[in-house]
Amino acid sequence: MVRIAVLAALFVSGMFALSAPAFSKNRAFASQCQNQSILKRITGKFAWAERNTWRRGFIIDEIRSPRLNYQILNGPTSIRHDHCLAKAIMTDGRVRNIYYMVERGQGFASIGNNVQFCIIGLDPWRVYGAACSTVR
Repeated sequence: MVRIAVLAALFVSGMFALSAPAFSKNRAFASQCQNQSILKRITGKFAWAERNTWRRGFIIDEIRSPRLNYQILNGPTSIRHDHCLAKAIMTDGRVRNIYYMVERGQGFASIGNNVQFCIIGLDPWRVYGAACSTVR
C-alpha cells in the first residue's frame, strides 16, 4: 500500500514538472541578445580561438546592433534560447554578420547561460554548418 502511495506521489509530481514549460508557453522573455556580458564573452572566445588556433591576425573589435532573430520558449528540449544577429567589426576593418545563440540555464553546472556563435566566412571547419546554419 505504501508503495502505491509513493508511486502515485511521484506520478503527480512528475505531471507538474512536465506541465511547467506549458505554463509559460505564450509568455515572452526578455532577450539576452544585447546583454553586455554575453557580447564580451563572444569577443573573448573569438580572441582566444584566434590566438590559439587560427592566427589570422585579426579579432573582433566591436559588436554592433545586436538584435533578436527569434526565441524558442517551448521546443522539443524545453530549453529557452534566443537566436541573435549582430554586426562584428573586425580589427582588419571588415564588417561581418555574427549569429549567436544564448541557451538559458545551460552554463557550467546549469548556472548562467551557454553561448554559441558563428561569424559568416570565419568557420572554415563548418562546425556550425554551411553559413552558420545551426545557430541562425
